[in-house]
Amino acid sequence: MSSVNLNIRKNPSGTGKIQLIFNYGRKKRLRYPTQYNLQNYKNWDRRNRRVKIVKEEPTAEEINQELSDFMTHAEKLVRIYDTTDDEIDNNRIRKDLEEIFTKKKVSKKLKGDQKNQDFIKYFEWYLDFYSQHPRPKTKKPYGKGTL
Repeated sequence: MSSVNLNIRKNPSGTGKIQLIFNYGRKKRLRYPTQYNLQNYKNWDRRNRRVKIVKEEPTAEEINQELSDFMTHAEKLVRIYDTTDDEIDNNRIRKDLEEIFTKKKVSKKLKGDQKNQDFIKYFEWYLDFYSQHPRPKTKKPYGKGTL
């Protein structure tokens, strides 16, 4: 039976890197480093497997949300691996985990592009509107050079 868990890897400098531990058999384990680092490894909550919400870790809530999403996908992989009779090795698990991270990065980029498109639409509307209508403060429309 496979299992997945989060842990912290301490660095000599006092910082820490969050990693995913994937156990899939007797003495078979994959340690997969995530992209998340902590300013101080003591800011890791061992019992809850999350980053403590402290001043020293300003992005703790965001990291915890990302870790929850990632764990959900990793647990789906565990269920898939447990129901199939295929041979599992570190390379296959690493490839599947990298696909999860790649999909998350692509979806974040698409959301960012959506915001940019909204801004461009607003900017075009702004130019059209204020070329014809007066500005509230001066009661005059913008000139061609300003637009």
